Order: sequence, then structure tokens, then C-alpha cells
Amino acid sequence: MRELTDEVMKRALAECPVWKSGISLSINLSPQDLVDENAALRFHSIALAADAPPTSLVFDITEAALGADARRVAQTLAALKELGFRIALDDFGTGQSIFTCSTQLTPYQSIQFLGTEGRIQIEIPFNAPPDRPTRIFIDATGDLTGSVIETETFPVLDQYTLQGDAFSRAILENTEVPVSVEDAIANMATMEAIFRSAETGTWETPAR
Repeated sequence: MRELTDEVMKRALAECPVWKSGISLSINLSPQDLVDENAALRFHSIALAADAPPTSLVFDITEAALGADARRVAQTLAALKELGFRIALDDFGTGQSIFTCSTQLTPYQSIQFLGTEGRIQIEIPFNAPPDRPTRIFIDATGDLTGSVIETETFPVLDQYTLQGDAFSRAILENTEVPVSVEDAIANMATMEAIFRSAETGTWETPAR
């Protein structure tokens, strides 16, 4: 995992030097990274090799990662901050998620969102079939028999073909691609404005 994080960081710095435009670059850290006593110096060396100032990098960590080894995690975070890096906590409250993936079991995929007053199920979330409609099921009653579940049906489509067609059309017709690099940079600028707002306590406008 540590080697993977290093490689992701190196590629991100090489391919997306957004800090040159005053925008921060966010990178996720795993619990294994946070308990590595050499992580801060390693990341600092990678940043310097790419001529990226540490202040332009934001390391995203999860709430769960903080419990891996509290003392060592605290030391790593302190070292990162001392070197100029910034830290962001991905905290989604007390919700729970369960994920199961297998290449040996019978093919099946589904996503369910469970709340206190109902649930939503996406029938085939990742590979929408190109030959039949897809559906989502909305249960707002909690009836265990499922007799009052509302079904929403979406027409047949192949999202990958649509994406490829849109990109090809942009090239052939010499027009803008559907989602541009500028759009991605604008998203990062918005995140940067949120960080500035947290520091200043005032409304911050994204850089343009």
C-alpha cells in the first residue's frame, strides 16, 4: 500500500500540476501510510522532486484511519503539518457501509441506501445492461413484504458508448469535450475556497 501511495502521488504531481495556478492537490492516505514513521519525510521528498510546495498538497484521511494506532498516527500528522502539508478529514458522520466483491461467486450487483425512514435500491448500479431498462426501487414505508415499493424505470442505454460517442464527436467536429480539464480544475478551485473559508471564517470565492 505504501508503494502504491508513493506511485499515485508521483503521477498526480507529474500529470496535474494545479498548484502552479494556486490550486491545491488532494491525495488520499491509507491507515498503513499513517502508521509509517517515515511517511512524512517520504512524501516531502516526492513533493520536492516535483517542485511542488508542501502547502499546495492536502492529504485526505478517514475517521476510521485515526483509530489504527492513535499515537503513531498523531506523530505522522504532526510531522506532515510541520513540513507544511495540510490535512483534511473525510468524515461522513456515523453512517455504515458494507462492500463485498468477488470474482468467484455468481454474477450479481446491487447498491442499497438505508435510512431511518426508508431505503433506495439500485438494481444494476455499475454495468447497466444495453438490452433492457434499468430500475431503482424506493421503499418509503418499511413494509417488510415489499408490497408498496415504488419502482422507477430508466430507458435502455450504454453509458460507455455514450461517453465514447460524445468524446469522438468532440474530436471529429473539433468542439469542446463534454467534461473539460477546466471543469476538473474548477472543482479543485471550489475545494480550495472551502479550505480558505474554514481558515478565515468568511465567504471565499473560488479562484478563476
